Amino acid sequence: MKWGDAPTKEMQFTIRDDFGDKYYLLSSNAGQIGGVHLFAIGYSFFNNRFCQVEIEFMKSEGKDLLIDLEGQWGKPAVDAGEKWYWHTRNENPNDTTAILDLSRNNDGMLTIYQDQVVQPILDKIDRELQEKWKKRPIAKGDL
Repeated sequence: MKWGDAPTKEMQFTIRDDFGDKYYLLSSNAGQIGGVHLFAIGYSFFNNRFCQVEIEFMKSEGKDLLIDLEGQWGKPAVDAGEKWYWHTRNENPNDTTAILDLSRNNDGMLTIYQDQVVQPILDKIDRELQEKWKKRPIAKGDL
């Protein structure tokens, strides 16, 4: 699947969020990456165009995946302990960000998204949360 593709018939539609993003899931025996067994792959589509993938795996296999990803993509741009970030910045529509997250309880998550499509959505969510926070009354425990 390439950035911008439409969902395939094999994908199961699971949710639509407030920003028009549609989420499809392929689960159980989802495959392998570098010998790491994947148990779910979620695909996000905005305006019916593929823009993000989330891959779940056993957290215990995360370091093996990190080694494999470093072999393919090089050292991460950011190493935050249990999270690693890679960025491609080619000034083209296919610039991507990848995040390997082992900070979750039992499973690991590899998220890869197309910056041109996803970043404006993330920025909008951030602005709305900041605006909501400004309007929130001050609670007794805030002081």
